Amino acid sequence: MFEPVGRTRCGAVLAVALTSLLAWSTPVSAQPGARLSELPALARERNERQRPKVEATLAPYLKAFEMDYAAAANKAYLDRRFDEVAALGDSMVPALLERLTPSDDTPEARNIAANAARVLGRLGPAGFVAPLLQLVGGENSPARVHAVGLLGKSGHPEAARYLDAALPRMPKSALTATVTALRQLGHRPAATRVAALVSGSDGALRSACLEFLTELGSSADKASVLQALRAEVQDQQIPLYLGFLHKFGIGDGESAAALMPMLEIGRLPPPRQAQIIHALSVVAPKGHETTIARLRALISAGEIHEVGRSCASTLAALGDKTGRKLLFDQLDDEVRKNPKAALVLANRGDASLAFEQWSDAVRDYREALRHSHSPSLQKEVGLKLARCSVRVKDYRRAVQALRDAGASRVDLEAVADVDPTFKQALTDQADLRALVRDLNR
Repeated sequence: MFEPVGRTRCGAVLAVALTSLLAWSTPVSAQPGARLSELPALARERNERQRPKVEATLAPYLKAFEMDYAAAANKAYLDRRFDEVAALGDSMVPALLERLTPSDDTPEARNIAANAARVLGRLGPAGFVAPLLQLVGGENSPARVHAVGLLGKSGHPEAARYLDAALPRMPKSALTATVTALRQLGHRPAATRVAALVSGSDGALRSACLEFLTELGSSADKASVLQALRAEVQDQQIPLYLGFLHKFGIGDGESAAALMPMLEIGRLPPPRQAQIIHALSVVAPKGHETTIARLRALISAGEIHEVGRSCASTLAALGDKTGRKLLFDQLDDEVRKNPKAALVLANRGDASLAFEQWSDAVRDYREALRHSHSPSLQKEVGLKLARCSVRVKDYRRAVQALRDAGASRVDLEAVADVDPTFKQALTDQADLRALVRDLNR
């Protein structure tokens, strides 16, 4: 196994690495009288002879390499240039490896290193694992991160074993890239080391760890993930925890309890709380009293929109059939108080749609449109009315609702993506087919 090279100067490291690469990839052994002991020297000589030609071939591309790939305007152009360099073949590898180490700390030098890595990724990193391992063990931080990323794409078992062993000593700047590479390499033995990192303060590292553990971990990692979840402060990380629990926390009271504090009113945005509540339909055990009581309390406290609908749905999944009645009792009360409020009517319609009460949803959406003066709400409600009208086989009303809403082809595709019945109707029903033809003109 390759061992880390410590604090050797990066230039010396790369020289050794390139010699190894050339000794492996060039046919110097075919030269008459060449001994094995002479191969490194012969490889160096061959490299020096080829260097001017390789550098001259690469030179026209270097100005492009200075460009920022992250800029949307540059991406397509740079991809074409990268493909051109990759098409030149493995002879470009030594020169590109040298450029993984920025010459200075300017944006242009950093871009050259990053773009060289992108080309090397196209050339199949499995063919030059040895020099990449040498760069990982060197002292240059950008080169290390780029090399780790390339090792992750190599599919090479030696790369996986090396990165696993090096993980405890890896500098913080390379930890996220290393965990990501180990996941790409499918290296399950690293799970214990990765689980130890999931509670770190760096959000990108937590994300990488959660993705690794969801894909390659096990229920043995649950305690580490729950510890991190209880301390989590970034709501954008929540879906990653839920992904892990969907796989390794099914029917687990401890996992459900860890999610409970996130349902405090106002702690998270409603869409995120709705995601957590939906997850509880799988994570919480059937009949779990703590979860059931919390969800009922949320509805009773006035959560009758997205969060309330999620509560009622999850309550039903957990065996509590009173959640839907509790929700609709409050919705009906709101409509009685505000019978001409378009938002109130549309909200009750959304609840009926969520529970597939299509006729009730049609009624509320039609009333909401009668009382609405908001073009954006009218379009939103019109699309939902069309969807529900298809479900009750009232296709003419569906077409009229779509026309009144000013629906575009993109709008129809968006509805079709979430409703297979609506999607099929666009093909099967003559009135809807005619509408689609009109929109395609």
